[in-house]
Amino acid sequence: MSTHIPEDLHYQIWSWAQQVEQQSLPFESISRTTANGMRLRDRPQRKPLTEIPINPHTRKRKAGAAMPDEEEPRAGHIGGLLKKRRGRPPGSKNKPLAVVGQGLDDPGSVLSCGRPPSIPDLPPPSTSSAKTPSSRKSSSPSKSKRGDRTLDQPRPDATVDMPFLETCKPAVFKTSFRQLKAAGRTIPHAALEVRQKLLYVPKGLVPGELKAQYDKDSNTPRKSNDPLPDSEYQDPAQTPFTKQQLERLKHTVDEVCRKASTAARIKAHERQWGSIMMQILQEAESWPRERDVVLLNVESCSIQPVNFKPVRPDTNCALDDSARTADAESTKSWESPDNLGRMVDWVLALQLSEPDLHVISRAFNRCRENEQSLNQTLSYITRFPIFADIEVKTSSNRDPEVQLGIWAAAAVLKRRHHGWDTGIPMPGIVVDGHAWKWYLLFVVGEDVMMSGPEFFGDTSTINGIWTIFYRLHILIEWGSSVFTQWVQDEIIGWAKEKVG
Repeated sequence: MSTHIPEDLHYQIWSWAQQVEQQSLPFESISRTTANGMRLRDRPQRKPLTEIPINPHTRKRKAGAAMPDEEEPRAGHIGGLLKKRRGRPPGSKNKPLAVVGQGLDDPGSVLSCGRPPSIPDLPPPSTSSAKTPSSRKSSSPSKSKRGDRTLDQPRPDATVDMPFLETCKPAVFKTSFRQLKAAGRTIPHAALEVRQKLLYVPKGLVPGELKAQYDKDSNTPRKSNDPLPDSEYQDPAQTPFTKQQLERLKHTVDEVCRKASTAARIKAHERQWGSIMMQILQEAESWPRERDVVLLNVESCSIQPVNFKPVRPDTNCALDDSARTADAESTKSWESPDNLGRMVDWVLALQLSEPDLHVISRAFNRCRENEQSLNQTLSYITRFPIFADIEVKTSSNRDPEVQLGIWAAAAVLKRRHHGWDTGIPMPGIVVDGHAWKWYLLFVVGEDVMMSGPEFFGDTSTINGIWTIFYRLHILIEWGSSVFTQWVQDEIIGWAKEKVG
């Protein structure tokens, strides 16, 4: 089917073509030079495109691996490495690359690419999973992971409990006086004496002189407490405190009872209970006596030197400052409660006179630096003989018996080191909320025995707080009499012999 073009349209197209032809310049008339005199090409340079064939093998390329029966490098291995490089090597312009299949001896393969002729033979590639038996790591933990250290490098992060202390040197055993007597063991007389005083105390220890005041307090509208029964009052003739002390003690007892009740109701932190304990101990510290007794905070004091810490005889490993009890989970900071480096929180110690301190200082001048202490530390309390240890139980499930056992074992090693008598006992107090308990640690043979716990008092009742003050009075009087005599015989006597 033919298409008919109108005549007027055909004429219009012809006229447009004539105008274009008249206005166009011929190709030869175009200037073939640029402004700077460079000559242009007559026609653009053309190069036919080469069709790139499609790779019929479309699977993924695998990493190189050595063949099982391959002993020497394949001939094309170097060529394959060269192909992986981007671009040409330096100095290889217009030179052919190595052809796959040519060996190293072929000058057209490596030398033509500008590579030096002294290239060494490369070993065949191998997978990382192929390891020789000798390169495997041993499954047994190293010595540092096991914690096997010497005395200079203590055992870190040890799981410490009472069974562990039974294997140390000196060993610490949890026992009772009845079991020791049944086993025929000889108990030091000083331990029997202080146990007798602390164990057998009257039931009612509220001073009888204060009965009228307590009855008056319970009958006022602001006081809804029931009056104390007559069985909780003590005979005024047996009260160890003076009338002036009783007035002050009553105020302290009432305040401690109120604070302890509030702390128990709000489930306060152990530091709050520690502040209540401090109020009781500071009151007891102020009592007049023949010898000055001081209350010292030893939370930042560790056992030093390291050879005074309990040691495992089989491994010769000492406990580290960062050792943890079996129930503790982790040590988060230096003040973490599961850190055994500080062992106990507070101690009761003697304040020696100036003449005694002068003799001791002269004796220490003839000792090594790590021996210049009257106790098992090298901190600021080196001139204070300790006669009672106090531990506040925390919420980290730290075992206070372990704390007292390690601290007492270190004291025994310190006394043996200087040749001091180890027959003097070491009382200990554990405060757990309202409850106060006491332990007695002493030496039988070569081992340390721990007896307890026994009831020391409690802060939940008025009679319980007066019981705490009564036993504290017994303990402090023992420290200022029996323990003071031991210090004069053993420590001061040793110092005088040392200076000649």
